[in-house]
Amino acid sequence: MPTNPNKLSQFWHELKRRKVIHVIIVYATVAFVIIELVNNVYESLQLPDWTPTLVLLLLVIGFPFAIIFSWIYDISLKEIKKTEPVEHTGKKKADKSQSDNPSRFENSIAVLPFEDMSPQKDQEYFCDGITEELINVLAHVESLKVIARTSSFAFKGKQKDMREIGRKLDVETLLEGSIRKDGNRLRITAQLIKVTDGSHLWSEKFDREIEDVFAIQDEISLSIVENLKTRLLNEEKKVILKHHTENSEIYSLYLLGRFNTNKRNTESLDKAINYYEDAIRLDPNFALAYAGLSEAYNLCALGYSALPSTETFPKAKEAALKAIEIDGELAEAHTSLAFTKQYFEFDWPVIEQEYLKAIELNPGYAPARQWYGEYLFIHKRWDESQKEILKALELDPLSYIIRNELGWFYHYQDKIDKAIKEYMKVIEMAPDYAVAYFNMGTAYLLEGNSDEAIKYGKKSVELSGGSLIMKAGLAYVYAQSGEKNLAIEIRDEMIKLTKSGYMCFGSLAMIYVGLNERDEAVKCMESAFLNKESWMYFIRMFYENYLGTYLVSDDLRFMALQKKLGLE
Repeated sequence: MPTNPNKLSQFWHELKRRKVIHVIIVYATVAFVIIELVNNVYESLQLPDWTPTLVLLLLVIGFPFAIIFSWIYDISLKEIKKTEPVEHTGKKKADKSQSDNPSRFENSIAVLPFEDMSPQKDQEYFCDGITEELINVLAHVESLKVIARTSSFAFKGKQKDMREIGRKLDVETLLEGSIRKDGNRLRITAQLIKVTDGSHLWSEKFDREIEDVFAIQDEISLSIVENLKTRLLNEEKKVILKHHTENSEIYSLYLLGRFNTNKRNTESLDKAINYYEDAIRLDPNFALAYAGLSEAYNLCALGYSALPSTETFPKAKEAALKAIEIDGELAEAHTSLAFTKQYFEFDWPVIEQEYLKAIELNPGYAPARQWYGEYLFIHKRWDESQKEILKALELDPLSYIIRNELGWFYHYQDKIDKAIKEYMKVIEMAPDYAVAYFNMGTAYLLEGNSDEAIKYGKKSVELSGGSLIMKAGLAYVYAQSGEKNLAIEIRDEMIKLTKSGYMCFGSLAMIYVGLNERDEAVKCMESAFLNKESWMYFIRMFYENYLGTYLVSDDLRFMALQKKLGLE
């Protein structure tokens, strides 16, 4: 097998850093002097004939000991002390190049998905749920960097070296474990592992009844904080020990809701909504279930379900408000409420207030920072936006959604080279994510590369299964690239859909802008606003910055629309 040149280079630099090369040179020089000296004086001193051989043998034996000693200890004129291990700062340096703010985290951890060891292998939802709950609880500890669910779950079911996982997630420690659930009996094992050497900082096995699951979660969370020697404020400890329900049956329904919410498709979201509602029927004061229900309805409104956004956004808002009424300290509920208002109601002061409240309650909750970052760049508060998006990416480094958000951040500022680089990273992370190809098509068009723009536009339509917004993007690219006939074909198809009741006026408006038909474009935007199509919340940014066109900017109707949206 060929040797990895990077590893050879790293090993050579480590030898030099630990002064092993220096010791070898010094040892060889001194040994040579001693051997020459002994050869010249042993006869005159009447020493035995075997003296030079003995000296040579002793020097040879001492050589490996000198190397080992120099590897372990740093020798100077003032002192001899143990050599500090190398700090892997590659990723941190990359982050600092994007932001002048150094990381404030003293410790870092990723909670890997717990393995299902149950006899029937039917407890995946329970294992995932316990993992996610531990992530959410630990994220409240402000001095602890906790990797978000998306990135931790990227390693689910995969055999990976712990050091490799630690490198990819940029963390010092990992928590892994397994769960065996058999009837009412529960066995949970957990190990806290140091990434650099694979040593166990803490491990425990719990054999309990299912009702004790809450106490087990408390014990694991507190043990992690204690073993990482992380400062724990009184309020943070209260959050760790807080139980939203003491009923294991209700809790299992909630975990089933979370499990299906994270699948993000029509069937799973329908199931999630049913599980949350079942939990609420059993306990009308279970705030977490309302927060989960709000998130599920928000995802439905974004297009993960066939349900219309005019139906799902109000339900998402209602559930979020109920969660906050029961427990005002749920960051998830405040984030969900802000998200609903951002997409559906455009109540900007309240939106910012809710995002800030969510971040205050849980500084490690990546979705709050991600969506707040988007809110900020909608209002062109670029420095603040970059800070929040990069913080979200630090907490969830393998999230292609957040990485795509960073691409948008650059795209909206006309930094197209940087945007394309981020979109390419998204495609590498998620080759089937149609939105990234849609973005690439628009970005290449702004660079004047029509061939690449069309290629990526076609790919976005293919991967999305013919999504209307993706088709509109391709039509826009066609129109701007001189292929107006192809753009008109898609336009006519969409006109028929609007006549049959489909709400796709926003997509149709994009095509009209591409065709330079200003009047029809603005009429479609007005219809999209009246029908509360969810994309409206960034109308100005989309048409002026993202598409790079000012066709409608000075139209009085467009200005009036911006005023109604609070984006003038």
